[in-house]
Amino acid sequence: MARKAKLLFYSQYAFYRPLYRVYELVCERHGLDGSVITHEAAEVPRVYAPAGFLSPQSAGLDAPAANVTVLPKSLRADAAAQLLREKISALDPDFLWVHEEPNNFFLTRMLRWFYFRRRPRIVAAVVENCWPVSASLGGRYAVFKRGLLWRRLDGVLASASLSLEGVRRFGLPASVPSQVAWLPHLTPPSLNGRAPFLPVKEPGQIFVGFAGRITAAKGWRVLLEAMHRLPGEFQVLLAGGGEEEEDLRAACAAGDLRGRARVLGVLEKENLWAFYRSLDVLVLPSVSTPQWTEQFGSVMAEAMACGVPVIGSSSGAIPEVLGGCGVVVPENDAAALAQAIRELADDPQRCKALADKGRQRFEEKFTIARYAERVAAALGLQP
Repeated sequence: MARKAKLLFYSQYAFYRPLYRVYELVCERHGLDGSVITHEAAEVPRVYAPAGFLSPQSAGLDAPAANVTVLPKSLRADAAAQLLREKISALDPDFLWVHEEPNNFFLTRMLRWFYFRRRPRIVAAVVENCWPVSASLGGRYAVFKRGLLWRRLDGVLASASLSLEGVRRFGLPASVPSQVAWLPHLTPPSLNGRAPFLPVKEPGQIFVGFAGRITAAKGWRVLLEAMHRLPGEFQVLLAGGGEEEEDLRAACAAGDLRGRARVLGVLEKENLWAFYRSLDVLVLPSVSTPQWTEQFGSVMAEAMACGVPVIGSSSGAIPEVLGGCGVVVPENDAAALAQAIRELADDPQRCKALADKGRQRFEEKFTIARYAERVAAALGLQP
């Protein structure tokens, strides 16, 4: 019997369910012998895993399968890299999908190990869109050095055009094949009835929603300021957790927001689907900082999958992710946001059109199946 080609999926986020499902789907579709290497208890925002870290259960596994290697959290970086090298050598993969940034410590090691070998094919990811480059002689030399190493990559999948443009300036050679591949998302299940943790919508009320990390950069203050400009029938529901959650709760309990703002905390995925479906509009009012702009905005894709109109700020990748299937307002502009919310509430036909376009865009761009196709293409696997 001929040897089956081998795929190794490496990522600290391998137990994130959409990514793990992509790995499974690529193996299923192309008849590959698959293996996974990841890290123990990789930390993620609580909106992705309420515990704040990933586990086998996050990927829908009762325990790590026999073909999954979990690098202990107790290992120092060099020791973990040595163990990683031993595991990769034993697995001898034909394809290596690395869902990490090109400057990731472990990916850098892999590129060096295989620098003078054309096997395995190595494909990496780019999500970060702020890649600072110095115009100094030292900065230009650093770009040159990175380019020498990164030319070993066989492909790069970027979450948005800004990410790809940024990493190109940072040193990714033009010779490395690359594409905007968006990010994979679970398809929402069919749900019936109202979730008991959600407030009952009274006649005439409009539910405005926010989901994400409760940090200044996600723009929750801009949203609340916009709510102050809207009449009482506009209610706001906020899901998520973060370092500013106490400030958020205090702001929602004060003044004219008392009784019309509800903080729901971090929601499990099943409850998050119900949350989206309760909304008349989802808002992602991200605010750029010198070190960060919105890299994707997964909550927008999830809301579109549920048929919810979306309003996003002009921060980072938001306009590109919406792709004309939502409303974009200038970032940090509460007046413009309030006007956009009111205009959607006053135009049911436009809301329905945006909901329909959003669902279609989700199916075309953001599903697990679509991402699996892009991973396979980047790896050089035939359809």
